[in-house]
Amino acid sequence: MATPANKGTPKKHHPLSALSRKQWIMVVLGALIVLSAAVSVSRVTVANADYICTRVIVEDGSCGNGSWSPWTIVDTYTDNQNREVAVERRLYNGTRVLRHVIQYANRRTTCQDGYVRTNRGVSGGASGFMSGNIRTESAICSLEERRLVVSGDTSDDVVRTDLGDGAVTTERRALGNLGAANTFRRSLITALLDVHPNLVMTNETTKITWTSIETTSCTVTGSNGDTWKGLSGEETSSPITGETTYTLECTAFDGSKISDTKKVNIAPGVIEI
Repeated sequence: MATPANKGTPKKHHPLSALSRKQWIMVVLGALIVLSAAVSVSRVTVANADYICTRVIVEDGSCGNGSWSPWTIVDTYTDNQNREVAVERRLYNGTRVLRHVIQYANRRTTCQDGYVRTNRGVSGGASGFMSGNIRTESAICSLEERRLVVSGDTSDDVVRTDLGDGAVTTERRALGNLGAANTFRRSLITALLDVHPNLVMTNETTKITWTSIETTSCTVTGSNGDTWKGLSGEETSSPITGETTYTLECTAFDGSKISDTKKVNIAPGVIEI
């Protein structure tokens, strides 16, 4: 007699199906503990890391710490009004700080605001500031100014030319703590405003230029209603119709305020007789 299909054939079971509910719970808990431990190790490794914190402070190219030579005549000619004109020139030799770089190693804590985290080193050890230095790059610089003397009357209009820089030199100073770095940064806080020319005819315009160092915001305002924003810039004024005062106001990185002021005046009119 034929045997019915599958009758008496033993059933196959997956090995894990024999685990009890309690055993399943223990397996899941064990896996979670292993995963949690791995995550914790990863977090500790990152938290204990050494960070290299860097801040580059770029100077705005001002040439200083030098002196001007006396004015000397470099050319003479007669203009179309038959006036004797002398071209005078003088030179300035000084130094220009190209940039300051503050760099320090910080263990287990992140960098201060304003610094870039450029590296992560070995883990472990105490937290906080480890060591640092200030690197200053500078160069010899030269400026030239020229002016005209017409029939013995010296012009107020001076043309300045930057003659460029010489070889770059580098100086390093050790930092004992972050307080010293902040003290150095505060010594660099600068806000400089310039107007050229500062003597114009009525309804003429002038150039307004400004620069700042270690500031977070700056605003230039004129008593004639002109206004601009930016840490540095160059703008053309509205037509000048009377004595106009321009003021540069900046907020420094430490919250302090700094300002500079310049005036533009109207040139006396020429009276023909």
